[in-house]
Amino acid sequence: MKKLLLILFVALICTTCFGQAARIGFTYNEVKTEYSGFKQTLDYVDGEKVLTVQGEDVTCIYYFDKDNGMCYLSLVVPHREGGVHYLIEKYNSKYVIVDNYNWKWYNSNYVIGITLDSTDDGIMFFSFYVL
Repeated sequence: MKKLLLILFVALICTTCFGQAARIGFTYNEVKTEYSGFKQTLDYVDGEKVLTVQGEDVTCIYYFDKDNGMCYLSLVVPHREGGVHYLIEKYNSKYVIVDNYNWKWYNSNYVIGITLDSTDDGIMFFSFYVL
């Protein structure tokens, strides 16, 4: 019973982190505050803030525009293949499917594109961006 409760608790945390990943239009301070319980690293790339939020099962990376300070790109990197499959199923049920690797999310502020991609060494990630 304890093991089942632990699994359900971890699944809830993962779902919350996965579900909150796209923070397009949010400021650095808003994202930083929202994920205050997670390990965070701030870097700068070409003068823009890049915030990395490290969870147990996923890493989220947020890019902030240097002019207006808003997040314009989010990357979600599941640590395990099961996390990739989970997100594909979630996105297929929640967003408009464009093809096997792309979705569209129509929210109240933007139309957000979601793309599944991978690095040269096979690490899979999802990117969220304004269309």
